[in-house]
Amino acid sequence: MLRSESAGGYPEGTTPTSWGEHVTDHGRDAGGRRMLGDLIAAGHLMSMEELPGAVAERAADAGFPEVLIYLGDLRGQVLRLVTGEGLSGACHERELRVEGTVPGRSYQYGQVIAAAPDGSQWWLPLMDGTERLGVLRVASAHTDDRAGEDAASLSGLVALMIVTKRNGAPADQKGRQPAGASASSTQEAADP
Repeated sequence: MLRSESAGGYPEGTTPTSWGEHVTDHGRDAGGRRMLGDLIAAGHLMSMEELPGAVAERAADAGFPEVLIYLGDLRGQVLRLVTGEGLSGACHERELRVEGTVPGRSYQYGQVIAAAPDGSQWWLPLMDGTERLGVLRVASAHTDDRAGEDAASLSGLVALMIVTKRNGAPADQKGRQPAGASASSTQEAADP
């Protein structure tokens, strides 16, 4: 039995977003795969300073117009925005408290949490096994399950890239300072 279609070609009573959950969209599939593949391919030559801009650029092409990386401080009290080449973070909070905030809950409990009531933005944990690294704030042009799955895949890949870059740092810098944070602010956060 065929469904009745509206003038726009979508089944009666549906919107492109809700109906799209049931239809394969090869363009979006390819965009998500291309985003991840491009980051993997470029990642081995990318410095930590290039990571935020590269992630934001490739994610935008896949329907994520805004992606921000926040890393936790040594004491787990503050999340700091990672900036670098191609991403200044000028219009965003540079530090977020962990205690009593939505991004802090995502960080503490390792859970994806909605950042907008319409499901177009999320806070996703950045984890290395059980080690909490930080959170990823992702805004999406889509609000369906596929967008959430692509965002979760992006979060996992970004965490892996951060760990790889951190482990490739000189021995005196490993685990000492999130990228984008000044040495003095990191030292202040680590002092009792």
